[in-house]
Amino acid sequence: MPSGPPGRSWLQVIATRLPDGERRLVVLQDVTELRRTEAARREFVANVSHELRTPVAARKALVETLEGRALEDDPEVARDFLQRTHIEVDGLANLVNELLELARAEAGRLELEIEPCLSDNLLQTSVERMRPYAEQMGLDVEVVQNDAGMVVRADARRIGQVLANLLANAVKFTPPGTH
Repeated sequence: MPSGPPGRSWLQVIATRLPDGERRLVVLQDVTELRRTEAARREFVANVSHELRTPVAARKALVETLEGRALEDDPEVARDFLQRTHIEVDGLANLVNELLELARAEAGRLELEIEPCLSDNLLQTSVERMRPYAEQMGLDVEVVQNDAGMVVRADARRIGQVLANLLANAVKFTPPGTH
């Protein structure tokens, strides 16, 4: 009997004739969860490809601008573009690290480094990480806090990833010109 939530179930059927030639052995195997896992992996790969496309395009545009004589025409603008490129590359490296962390979590090998952290620092770091993306989308990002100085026990890096993901989604779905 297939397990899991109601809906479509998948069975693998294997039938073979037994040596006596008259009887058959039929084996039914529920492969519903395997199919769901395969679908989740396909969706994950599609999402990762989509998430990588935007930062790679942004880096390419920055580099092409520098190649297009921005280095010689205006050194100050060139330095700004190099700084933005550096931030974008760091973001891409973080995305790759997040994917590796996700793989570790799925394998049950994720280790947390729990320590006291200031909530202000966690929020501000995440906002600064997302600020270039928000500005590119025509948004202003600011931290509004009621509990400045609050200490939380957390893995700062992983909570930073969660906050950055939340902010990235907020930026993605907020109309330009707002904050």
